[in-house]
Amino acid sequence: MGPEAEAPAPLTLVLSASVLELARPLVTPHNPCNHALLLALCALSLSPHVASLTGLATPLPQPWHDLSVKHAWNAVPDTWECLGPPPPGITIHLHIALQPKEENVLMEALYEVSTPGRPQYGKHLSKEEVAKLVEPHPDTLELVHSWLAHHGVHSSSISTSHDGGWLTVMDVPVPQDNELLGASYQLYRLAGTNDTAILRTVGYALPKILHAHVKTVAPTTFFASARTLQLTPHSHSESARAAGAPEKAASRGPASVLSSRDEDTTPEELRRLYNTYTYKPTALTKNVIRVLGYGNEFPSPTDLNMFISVFQPDSDLDEVTFTVEMYMQAIAYPIPHIFYSIGGKPRWSLVDHQPVMAHLVPKEKIPQTMSVSYAVNEKDIPAEYAWSVCDIFMQLGARGVSILFSSGDDGVGAGNCQDASGRVQFISKFPATCAYVTSVGGTKSIHEVGAELSGGGFSNYFERPAYQNVVVPAFLQSLGSQYDGI
Repeated sequence: MGPEAEAPAPLTLVLSASVLELARPLVTPHNPCNHALLLALCALSLSPHVASLTGLATPLPQPWHDLSVKHAWNAVPDTWECLGPPPPGITIHLHIALQPKEENVLMEALYEVSTPGRPQYGKHLSKEEVAKLVEPHPDTLELVHSWLAHHGVHSSSISTSHDGGWLTVMDVPVPQDNELLGASYQLYRLAGTNDTAILRTVGYALPKILHAHVKTVAPTTFFASARTLQLTPHSHSESARAAGAPEKAASRGPASVLSSRDEDTTPEELRRLYNTYTYKPTALTKNVIRVLGYGNEFPSPTDLNMFISVFQPDSDLDEVTFTVEMYMQAIAYPIPHIFYSIGGKPRWSLVDHQPVMAHLVPKEKIPQTMSVSYAVNEKDIPAEYAWSVCDIFMQLGARGVSILFSSGDDGVGAGNCQDASGRVQFISKFPATCAYVTSVGGTKSIHEVGAELSGGGFSNYFERPAYQNVVVPAFLQSLGSQYDGI
């Protein structure tokens, strides 16, 4: 192998401030994959709009050439590596989130049906009522369809969601994606793994006329690896050792039960702690609990049968169509449970809640409760994308669905309070930062206090919802200036 070529000097690209405020090194010897961002921005610089600002050409009248950056990262996000361009013939399904014709009407309706004491409390909306509140303006649909047609997208390849809020463009070739979005799609993979590669771009743009009509386009700059809230693993022998727990737990109080068990937490102990030991679920034909698992994760029928035989021996597993998380099945039986395994082999690092939740929105029958033990760093996803997904949670909430998300494992005391630059900063976790889900954190000890490692619900993307104004200001005041700026 010959001598290494001298590393090129960092390049800096400066575009008109009306198009992009960016003047920083884009390509360095340590970040060669940033060529993808440079290529995308160069594509923007060649648009007639930008050329006219630099005196290189006369602007064309079509609004589709007046591109402006919608979202771009300064570099390939942490923990991801660029593998280069995809092979020829690869296509993408593009998902386009549209602005509703009326802002905040769904949020107001959600508060009406969710706030005790209000006349509409408990009168959840139908899917048709929700769809009416979030439908886009006809002008929005006309503009977006015209833009797609201008770039050769046939109407037969475009489908519309039940509420009209999302368009899906099927099988778009990567070169056409790059032209549509001023992008440079590359293959990326979670560094140090053999996980499935994904197609992403580190920046994309839209015609300026569409910015007020389009909330986000996916998949584009969404990079987020899965973080799961996991129980401390126990061996089969430990599970077997816990077999006597139901009888012992039934005859003791919470303090006695928990203090005598340093490692295992059994369903019986949880029932005793929360005083639900004698509760029997009712309305079994109306209630369903769904659990989501990503990355080829699924319950083991063998482990589930062993667990249930110990902690819920009266459960008839032959009547359960799908296997489910062991603790939920043991505690909530006989409420029906359904487990969704999303992703596949090889291991799937990316956790994207949008397709799953959007799949549920048009369903006539939806679960009353959903549990998802996955969180991603809020800073690793575009704000516009987080807002769009949170809006889907709001739609499900208006229909009466309670969605439970883990708060994440990087709380104040977890030792991971740093942003990508090393600055001390609390790391918020999405979707727990969305106001329309229930964020569930960890607890510890007999008298149950919050675990330091557990994340919280504060956000750098979302404003504080009105319903939290009753308690949050007093809490922040009690902290003083201890955590200002982080």
